[in-house]
Amino acid sequence: MSIIIVGVGDDGFSRLESLDSDGKRLFDSVRDIVQFVPFRKYRDNPSLLAKQILAELPNQVVDYMRFKRIVPTPPTVFEGMPPLSEIAPVFDPVVAQQAADSGGGW
Repeated sequence: MSIIIVGVGDDGFSRLESLDSDGKRLFDSVRDIVQFVPFRKYRDNPSLLAKQILAELPNQVVDYMRFKRIVPTPPTVFEGMPPLSEIAPVFDPVVAQQAADSGGGW
C-alpha cells in the first residue's frame, strides 16, 4: 500500500508532513509508504504537481517487492517490438532470484 496525501487549503500541514518520512521510517514501519504534497505549492504548475505526487511511488513499489521477495518476471516480447535490449535494461531472472534469496537488491 502507498498513501498519497495532497494538502488542499492554506492551513498548516506540519502534522501531515511529518507522515511523509522521506529518508526515515515512521514508527515500526518497514518502508516509507506516505507521500505528502501541499497543493498550494504547485497549484500553478499541474505537471510539476503530478510529478511531485507520483515521485516516490516507483521506489515504494520496488521496496514492497523486495520486502516480499517478489522477483519480477521477464518482459514479454510481442511481434513488431524492438529488441528488449534497446528499450529496457538487461534482466537476468537467475541473478534477480539469487539476490532476492540472499536478501539483497536486484
